[in-house]
Amino acid sequence: MLFDDGQLGGFEVTPLVEEDLMYICRAASNWVPPDAPVTLGAALASPLILPAQQHGVRPLIEQVATQAGLALSNIIEINSIAILKSALLADMGATLLPLAPLRAEIESGALIAVPVHSPPIRRCVTLCASRNIPLTNAATAISRLVRQVTEMLCTNDQWPGARLRARLHE
Repeated sequence: MLFDDGQLGGFEVTPLVEEDLMYICRAASNWVPPDAPVTLGAALASPLILPAQQHGVRPLIEQVATQAGLALSNIIEINSIAILKSALLADMGATLLPLAPLRAEIESGALIAVPVHSPPIRRCVTLCASRNIPLTNAATAISRLVRQVTEMLCTNDQWPGARLRARLHE
């Protein structure tokens, strides 16, 4: 499974889900936006805690911002999700990430997640396989299982912020 960053040409790609990135901060934070959902411009105006450039989500945020005529500034780079959570809980800023890695803290009420619009930021989660090497029977079975589990998670609202790209199981 990979995030489609536009560079998956060497793979057979099956789009699984489209996942929204959300503006996430501590619940009692100075960075809580007064209006929800928040515009991308308003989100970028706050101090942001983001993964470094080599992490797939960062180039996506920068690309969407650039296309909207916006720029990133006041960025704290943290690659560890555990340290990023600590920084959010310490109210050092906000982040733009999918809900899944911070779901427990959001459900407990320690963090809040606000949709981003104008424009939204979305990424596609894909199932990839080699174009040159046929799948083994085991790999085919795992592929089928991944598609079934993905569909179940989205259908049962257990993957918040994710929408199925298409009916996945065969």
